[in-house]
This record gives sequence, structure tokens and C-alpha cells, in this order.
Amino acid sequence: MKINKLMFREYDIRGIYPTEIDEDTAYTIGLGFGSYIKEHGKTTCIVGHDNRLSSPVLYEALVKGILSTGINIISLGLCTTPMYYYACIKLQVYSGVMVTASHNPKDDNGFKFAFDESGNCKGQEIQDFLAYILNGKFQEGQGLLSTYDIEPDYLELFKNNLHFGSRRIKVVIDPGNGTTSIIAKKLYEMFPIDLIVINGESDGHFPNHHPDPCVEENLNQRKEKIQTMISDISHQTAIPISNILVYSQLLEEDCADPQMREYGTVIRQQGEKLQFLLDSLVKISRLENGIIQTVPQKGELRELACQVKCLMEQKAGEKQISLEVKPGKEKAYAWFDRKWTREALMNLVDNAVKYTPAGGKVTLEVVSYSLFSRIDVRDTGIGIEEEELPEIFHRFYRSRDVLSEEGVGLGLYLAREIVRSQGGYIKVSSKKGEGSVFSVFLPSEKRENVSRL
Repeated sequence: MKINKLMFREYDIRGIYPTEIDEDTAYTIGLGFGSYIKEHGKTTCIVGHDNRLSSPVLYEALVKGILSTGINIISLGLCTTPMYYYACIKLQVYSGVMVTASHNPKDDNGFKFAFDESGNCKGQEIQDFLAYILNGKFQEGQGLLSTYDIEPDYLELFKNNLHFGSRRIKVVIDPGNGTTSIIAKKLYEMFPIDLIVINGESDGHFPNHHPDPCVEENLNQRKEKIQTMISDISHQTAIPISNILVYSQLLEEDCADPQMREYGTVIRQQGEKLQFLLDSLVKISRLENGIIQTVPQKGELRELACQVKCLMEQKAGEKQISLEVKPGKEKAYAWFDRKWTREALMNLVDNAVKYTPAGGKVTLEVVSYSLFSRIDVRDTGIGIEEEELPEIFHRFYRSRDVLSEEGVGLGLYLAREIVRSQGGYIKVSSKKGEGSVFSVFLPSEKRENVSRL
């Protein structure tokens, strides 16, 4: 019996087809699997396979081996691994084998398998199964082969349990020509979604890229499509907003009726708020999808803090708030993207100014450590309740105490994402009625592979 022991891994049996795994191997594994579950009182199992080029022949050999032990098979044919898992639950048959190599290279293939309801075999269970096969004491018999179409049940599961409301949303998906291609479009189109599909045809050659989202280059097509969609949305909304601002300014400047001028001011203020919201959403979307990437370079943080002070002084002065950079004893260096980190700090200072009463104070302070350098944005504002601290960085979150203030709840979220993309983080401490301190930590040494959010 020729079995490559190295194929028996931590979570599956897997090798390169046909040099490490072939039809004879699949047949032997089928013999072993069928014999093992038969000895443990099972009579039926479920088998499915993905769309790799070698999957159909390995599947056929596996099925032949299992049937020859007297075990009945419910065949799902071509299906995704989640569809296979759901079939086991739906049919209450928890013994089964899925022919797949998951996200591994296209020439790989293998088997995920479960003996019972405890789930997929792993670790020592797989090694024990190898020993069982090598022992060679297989059962004999003739099982029956039946088929089951799990797709309708699978789609119904999502239809009954997911609710998006009536608002339509735009979604871009890239199955990468993998097995998900057989079901993804049908699934998404059940919901109020304007769907754009890239590489949506099932093709085991994977002609466009390998269907592994963990590899950055495999996401390029999806990023390009999202960038196009964001640009379209931005363009389609920019012109109407610009028109609103222009005509509201005309009302303010040229209209003789004081009440109409007041209406013009309100329209302009709301138009500016809408423009800010759109700009923030576009930035967040581009950051989250890796379309915009931060490029950290070594720089001095007190200089950056002084730039932020200059840019925000006018806004602070309008509220009669003192804004200063606390002098330090030594320079503090860190790796950061100057443009995006400046924007993150401006968001934090803007937040501090907004929620600090007239006559208050906002201070920027830079502190150097061995692994990180820190910029504190300290205010004498209204403070934040302790139970709200975990929530304030969520998108659109606004404290119940500040709902009357202008804002959309995106500034802190955007600041955190910018800092995280550079290998840093933000901490906050606050006491109600006494103020808050937002501390930005940035790495003192260059870090690789942190720019994608």
C-alpha cells in the first residue's frame, strides 16, 4: 500500500496532484473512511467536492472506495465547503468527506473529513486514521449511492435569517473563479443589493488569480472595481452638492429679504455638512479597501503637532479656546505617514475643540518611548462616561450627551483606522466633567505589511 504519510496534516489530508495524491490514494482513503465509520456503527455518509480540475476524478475514486465497504453515500456533487457542512446538519448525517484543498494552490487537493458530530478530524485524530489505513483491515460490502441537491435548502437558510431592510446597497464580490462562483450570485441577488461580480464563472484553472483573499495581489481587481464605483458615487453627488452651496451663497449675498438670507445660511450649513459626510465616507471606504495606503516615513512628531496647531488655531479661537503644543525636553521620532497622520490628529483636535466649553484649553504633548512615541491631545471639555469609551470609535456613534452638537460620528473612527494602518493605536482616558486625553501611539521603528486596513 503506497501512502505518502506527509499528506496527513494538522487539519486535513492534502498533497499535490498527481505526484503526491492520485486516484489510488483517494480509493484507499475511501476504503479506510468507510471501514472506520462502519466499525463505529455508521451506515451513511455525505460526500462533496470543489471545482479544482483534479476534484472529479479524486471524488469518483473516493466514492468507489467508500461504497465497497458497504457504506451508503449521499452525494452532493459540486458544492462549496459551507454547503457541505450545512448538508450534514440539514440531513443529520455527520459522517462525511469534502474533496477540497481550500485556499491552497490549484495543483493541491485533498480531503476534509468527519467521523461523527464532533466535527472535522484534526491533529492526533488524523494521525490515528493514518495508522488505521496502514493496518489495512478494511470492511467489505456494497453501499448505495444517492444524490441530494443542497442548493435550495442553503439559499433558503440565508433568505430566512438575513434581513437588510428595504435600502439597496452596492456590493462588489470576487469569487476568483473558485467554487463559490456556483452559488454567490444567486445568494446575493435574493437581497436588495446592486451586485457587481468579478471573475464569477466557475473555472478550476483559476485564470485571473488564485481565489485566496489572504494574498494582497489577489485583491487588485476588486480594489479597482470598488475604486471605480466610489469615484462614480463621488462624482454623481459632488455636482448637486456644489450647486446647493453656490445657490445658498447667492441667497445669503444678493437677496434683499432678511428671512430668505437666513434660509440661505441654513441651506449652506447643511450643504457643507453633507459635503463633509460624503468626503469622510469616501476616505473611509478607500482606506478600508486598501485603495489608499499609508506610507510611513521617519519623522519628528513635535513638528507635526505644531503644524496641526497652526491649522486648527482659527477654529479654536472662534470658541475662545486656548490651543497649544507643550514644550518637550527632547525630540520624539516615529514612523508615520505625514499627510494621513496630520488628518487623524486634526480629527482628534477638532473633536476636543467641539466638546470643550469657551474659555477651555486643548493641549498637544509629545512623549518618546523605546518602542513607540506618543502624541496626547488633552482637553478640559465635558468628558465621556466610562461605559461609552468602548463605543466612541465606532462608525456614526455619537454620545447621547452631544446629540445637539454638529457632527456625524466619523472623525474618531477615521482617526483610529489611519493610526492602525501604520502599526499604531489610540488610547483614551476621560472623566466626566473634567475632560479627555486621546493618546496616539506610533512605532519608533519601521514596520512592514501594516498599510492595508
